[in-house]
Amino acid sequence: MADGNSSAIKLILAGGAIFGIVTSTPANDCQAKDLPPAIPIDQGQKTYHDKSTTTVTTSHPITKEELAMLVDNYRVTDLHDVLNFLTENKNLIPLLDEIPGEVEKYFGPSVLNMSFHHSYALDRDSIRINISSEGDSNSLMDALSNFDAGWWIRNEMDLIKNISIDIG
Repeated sequence: MADGNSSAIKLILAGGAIFGIVTSTPANDCQAKDLPPAIPIDQGQKTYHDKSTTTVTTSHPITKEELAMLVDNYRVTDLHDVLNFLTENKNLIPLLDEIPGEVEKYFGPSVLNMSFHHSYALDRDSIRINISSEGDSNSLMDALSNFDAGWWIRNEMDLIKNISIDIG
């Protein structure tokens, strides 16, 4: 780690697939220092805290290449939830690989923020992608309409119902 305020992500690899992620944070940066070692916080997601690290494991592997694509193209929040969702919906990964190039055609250079979303009303999980791009609100809304009608709608409904794309 570069300084006392940074954190590092380490991957647990086996046979070229990612089986877990370890996020290491200095104890003074988080409340984990107050927890006894290896107390399970959420058994369902297999998340454990000890005095200096948080370990997150996923039930299905994501390959190094798939994770590299996500990290290279998106700012991912809720990483654990996103990875778990994608391991159960691996058919979305090729579409997620295409989205950055298509977004650039319609919006120009942009930052893509990805997060996990659970709709309680629909009792359904999905991925949200927020496009941050230069321009006034009218031109961005036009670009989004053109993106939706020009490329997005041509994808399989079974895929796009699991991904929400918006501007912001």
